[in-house]
Amino acid sequence: MEAANGRGPKRPKLAPVQILDVRSKRMAANAKQGTYLGTTLVGFTSFVAGLHYGGGLGIVFAIVGAGLLFASAAGFYKIKTA
Repeated sequence: MEAANGRGPKRPKLAPVQILDVRSKRMAANAKQGTYLGTTLVGFTSFVAGLHYGGGLGIVFAIVGAGLLFASAAGFYKIKTA
């Protein structure tokens, strides 16, 4: 595609790219929040798997999962109040 003035191909305008440096703002999460998020995911998965599986082993998984969910909720609450 030739430009209207005949100086060569017309190129699309590109959006400016922001480069991250050390001073830029990062996600506002810390290690404790990441740990409790992982605990929440594992606890929820274990709880649901235990409910689905049923039986003796399923009950154990469900109880462990519920305990992990409770621990993560308490940890998140502790972070928020600190």
